[in-house]
Amino acid sequence: MVKNLIFHVYPVKDSLWEWNCQQMSSYLPMFNGKRIISIAQDDTTVPLSRVSAYFPNSTIRKGPNQPPMGEGVAFLGNLNLVRSLDPEEMTFYAHAKGVTHSGNKLKEACVKSWASAIYKCCLTYPLAIDKILKKYDTAGCFKIDQNGEWYYAGGFWWVKNQALFSKTWMTLEKHYYGVEQYLRHVIPSDRAYNIHGIGHSLYDNLTPESEYADSLERMRKIQWEGLNA
Repeated sequence: MVKNLIFHVYPVKDSLWEWNCQQMSSYLPMFNGKRIISIAQDDTTVPLSRVSAYFPNSTIRKGPNQPPMGEGVAFLGNLNLVRSLDPEEMTFYAHAKGVTHSGNKLKEACVKSWASAIYKCCLTYPLAIDKILKKYDTAGCFKIDQNGEWYYAGGFWWVKNQALFSKTWMTLEKHYYGVEQYLRHVIPSDRAYNIHGIGHSLYDNLTPESEYADSLERMRKIQWEGLNA
């Protein structure tokens, strides 16, 4: 399967931006398709070169930070760069978590533990993702579903390109959470796979590894035994 990456970074000085880049760059070899690294810049951020150094052989897109939209400013343009109807192609979308909580050590610790769960559950077993997206259209962690109004809390997800780009995919709500809630306008809830569930407020509680160990084990079994393992 061809795997694309879209990763958005707002590299606020003295924030978790670098930790996020370290996490994502460690999985970079699995992305054998396009790698789109979107970097928002303003007077609070580190130089572009410090971020791009983590992502060799990638397309670097620089843009201004616009607080009302956040990552949404560059989102549709980034998606357009991986647009394809190839049934053997998929895309992973993520963004650097916790960068706006710089200085709040408790929030940073909670977000870091939450993001660790998503990176590990979504990226440790790429062959499991292949098998899941043979049956579903998208996969991610911390799925919340309220009467069909669903989303992956945190906004990290895999999506099958054909399922996304064969629909009306250019609609994005113009607010801070528009990207997080984007997929529900394109993919129905029953086509969205939940890799790991949510049991508490993510911003106010730590997410220890023991909490998602069973989910990682299930992904390991799917990788080697199939989706019904």
